[in-house]
Amino acid sequence: MKKFTEYLNAIISSSENSNPTGQELASTAILIENQMVHWSGDNYFKLKSAIDQALKTDRELFDSYSLKTFEDEAIKYLRPHIQSQTAINDSIATDFKNLLIEKPIIRFRVVRDIYGIALKDIQDILTLGPYDIFHFESHKKVYENFVDVPLPDMLWRNSSKSFLISYSVESRDQQKAIEVADISFEKFETTISFLLGLPVGEYEVGILNYSGWKVQGAYLFGNDR
Repeated sequence: MKKFTEYLNAIISSSENSNPTGQELASTAILIENQMVHWSGDNYFKLKSAIDQALKTDRELFDSYSLKTFEDEAIKYLRPHIQSQTAINDSIATDFKNLLIEKPIIRFRVVRDIYGIALKDIQDILTLGPYDIFHFESHKKVYENFVDVPLPDMLWRNSSKSFLISYSVESRDQQKAIEVADISFEKFETTISFLLGLPVGEYEVGILNYSGWKVQGAYLFGNDR
């Protein structure tokens, strides 16, 4: 816990209440009671390092939150201390960690476009281990049942989409769910490329790294466990 507290205090101590010069290449800022607080120059990199190190001190936090979400939550929680430039103790750091851990774990289904495939029957869902591959327009009910609410019609009116691939992730943060799913999607691409054993450019199945024309985007469906 001492390390976690130390990194949170580094977030506080690296903040500045003075106006930035505007010459820094990297900076971030928040408004606290009409006062601009910022991290710029070297302090910006101190902030990013402290966020990264703090998140890595706890495996459950690391598995549950993306860096961006954790940064937003940490700065929001530490706002009074950032404003007054007062360090926190282990008790306050523990309260913050518990606040994040107590948030419910959500089962997200992350869906992305997949290119270079065809299914013999578009009414079928092809299940390959943890992955489901399905025709975009033929399986509206599958995802309406998953989220228990009607999905907007506009979601199903994109004629550029043909097939989708989905992967389920349990997380407290939707951005983390996308990150975890994308790692698995890349493993899927690598495995398919290895199994095909064909020269590059002769045939390709892709999700994130497809070389042809594509629309990049993830769809996220979530439900409590």
